[in-house]
Amino acid sequence: MRAASRGFAGAVAAFAVLSFAPSVALGQLDADALKTYGGRYAVDCANPASPHIDVTATALNVEQGTRRMTGTNLQSAVSYFGNSEPPKGFMVALLSEVRGGLELTGMMWTDRQGPYIKLDGSPKVRAALGALVDAHFHDCNPARAQRVLGQQANDAADSKRDAALRRQNEKGEFGTAYRRALGPLARQPWLAEIAGYPESLDKTVQVQGASYRFGQACKPHDCYDNNMVVLHAPSQGVVYGKAVVALRPSYFGAPPPAVQRELDRLWLATFRQGR
Repeated sequence: MRAASRGFAGAVAAFAVLSFAPSVALGQLDADALKTYGGRYAVDCANPASPHIDVTATALNVEQGTRRMTGTNLQSAVSYFGNSEPPKGFMVALLSEVRGGLELTGMMWTDRQGPYIKLDGSPKVRAALGALVDAHFHDCNPARAQRVLGQQANDAADSKRDAALRRQNEKGEFGTAYRRALGPLARQPWLAEIAGYPESLDKTVQVQGASYRFGQACKPHDCYDNNMVVLHAPSQGVVYGKAVVALRPSYFGAPPPAVQRELDRLWLATFRQGR
């Protein structure tokens, strides 16, 4: 902890030198983000003297004793990694600025012990923080930590169940009928790969007295431009669908006019409602 203390002392000295005009923009967390991420995080929550981070609606405060580094213009970025798949355990990036427009970031992760924050930021900020960039600041709200751990367990169970259902469907009647109906669209990897598990296939819709199971799916990280809706009639052994590839719509399975109209309605409700 002494090394971390020296690192933080260096940060204070460094920011005394790097003292430029503060940022004009004033960002802050909305009520939901504050409820989800706000509060105290510490290297040792049981030790009042431990280095800690206070996440407020408007600031990211890093403290040790009487020393403080404050990042304002605070924003939360769940999609911090853009279209790339985020690393396992990533929750959110808390983005802020210290004076001079330098970036101070709290990267929030979760592991088997619950949520924690690791500090990051501009090279000068990292150098100033020293050993604190390697510290894990654990969530000091035990109730919230337990909720996150519970959600992790639920997500893992859902993933396991989904994988089993996917394997079952790939071998079952839907997978066979879907691949047959897909035709040339099977050249689109994202369409071919979901043969066993379109989302929400358990929903049922009625078209001219016939029952269909409804499913929808889209290309990972490119959902607006590439998506599809599908109807499966197990009793008839048929699959009808509407696929949009690079914003170009087409139908597969040769749906009759009434089914085609229902596919259009479902597609609009699923992928364009409120956009």
